[in-house]
Amino acid sequence: MNALKWMWKDLWQNPWQPKYMWPLIIINIVGSALGYWWYRGQLMENPWYLWILISDSPLSTTVFAIALLLACVWRRIPFLTAVGLATTFKYGLWALVVLTHYWLATHDVGLIEIGLWLGHLGMVLEAFIFMRNAQVTLLAAMGVLAWMGLNDFVDYAFGLHPYLFLPSQFSLGMGAAVFITVSVGVLISKRALTRRECVK
Repeated sequence: MNALKWMWKDLWQNPWQPKYMWPLIIINIVGSALGYWWYRGQLMENPWYLWILISDSPLSTTVFAIALLLACVWRRIPFLTAVGLATTFKYGLWALVVLTHYWLATHDVGLIEIGLWLGHLGMVLEAFIFMRNAQVTLLAAMGVLAWMGLNDFVDYAFGLHPYLFLPSQFSLGMGAAVFITVSVGVLISKRALTRRECVK
């Protein structure tokens, strides 16, 4: 029990350690592969050049895994780190909102949906823990906000959003996406500004 408490405290204070990053790299790669498989139907229905705008969750965990890998073997890349963290948090939280709403509306709780819910909860937690200690520049934060805003626009203006469990979830999905984009953008920008002040 004491060992678990120590590990949690150590992870919370400094998650950017290889002993934590390597397992998460593997977990995120496996999760990303499952995510691309989940999106396979939607990807095949659209031209390849739109795929980067469709596979939101697996793309975010792929970028996060790459950011962690580079941090392990070379150095942290502020923009890549910011994209990976912000989008992993955003799409993890977005999926939790949509899945929870689906359960409340239908009372239909299946094993697949439970697995999806837990996987996306993991995305939120890992991104939150790492974001607290991330080195993010203001330019990177602005780039991330622009990317997430663009993604929201094409998702809901051109129908490239992830498949929803219910047709009635369109407004919820769009509202949640925009709200989370703005919130994460503000948080990551504040993180960047705080770091900038510390550097001065």
